[in-house]
Amino acid sequence: MTEAGDLGERRRAREIDRLRRESEAISRLLKRAHLDGVRTDIEAVKAQLVEAEAILENSSKDGD
Repeated sequence: MTEAGDLGERRRAREIDRLRRESEAISRLLKRAHLDGVRTDIEAVKAQLVEAEAILENSSKDGD
């Protein structure tokens, strides 16, 4: 009976370890996805800044 109990405990421990590893992997994937979103947002802001700089340059040339 003790051996069966030990096997059950080991099985539960392995399952908990497996779930913990899966949880950590999912967490890493979510962080990576969030960082990809941030990167996309930064690239969009850079494009807007380039456009704003071009407009400012053209307006300063028109004022000269």
